[in-house]
Amino acid sequence: MISQLTLDLYRAPHHEFERYMPGVNLEILSALKAWRSVSSYSSVYLWGGRGTGKSHLLEAAVREANRLDQRAIYLPVKTILPNLEMILCDLTEVSLVAIDDVDLCCGIHANEEKLFHLYNELKERGGRLLLSSTSRPDVVGFDLQDLTSRFREGLVYQLRELPDSDKTELLVKEANIRGLDLPQSTVNFIMRNYKRDMVFLMEVLALLDAASLEHSRLLTIPFVREFLKGHELGT
Repeated sequence: MISQLTLDLYRAPHHEFERYMPGVNLEILSALKAWRSVSSYSSVYLWGGRGTGKSHLLEAAVREANRLDQRAIYLPVKTILPNLEMILCDLTEVSLVAIDDVDLCCGIHANEEKLFHLYNELKERGGRLLLSSTSRPDVVGFDLQDLTSRFREGLVYQLRELPDSDKTELLVKEANIRGLDLPQSTVNFIMRNYKRDMVFLMEVLALLDAASLEHSRLLTIPFVREFLKGHELGT
């Protein structure tokens, strides 16, 4: 019997392929889109630093599979780690399993064992496994060497950080999607004075969206500077 926690994870993720800014990762995006239908590899392992779009791509792959009426699930290890072992036992009818931050399972014997069996099971029945991590499989630090070997058998791609010009373009694009008037001068101010990884920038954009509605103010540089000063944001 599938647990309620697992059922809750089947809800369609938010991100889509169309809203991913590929930049230097265009080839990987194309390969990932084609992988489900034309590749003989049963797994894809994406690795890279914070803000390179790993979570976005995993969610988008699951969303696309759901659109095609395929059973798919997105597992954010960071938030479900205490229950991961149980959840991995509930996936016998899933065709695509996307596991975000799989490196957080390193050193947890029970989870490594379950991942090893999940990989073999999916491969046996023609399913697919999509993974993200901060490092490539041979250096990330799994205790179970057979698990490392399985992940190396599949497609392994490194996602690279976008240049600042692409980050600026994406920030403006996401602001427009939200219906938010974000002047170029304000974008330039944010890029000059705060961290420039995309996770952080999207968090700032969400804060500014809420602030603009709450205060009915234009997002000028003085307003943004003063507003963000009241939040614990790294620079």
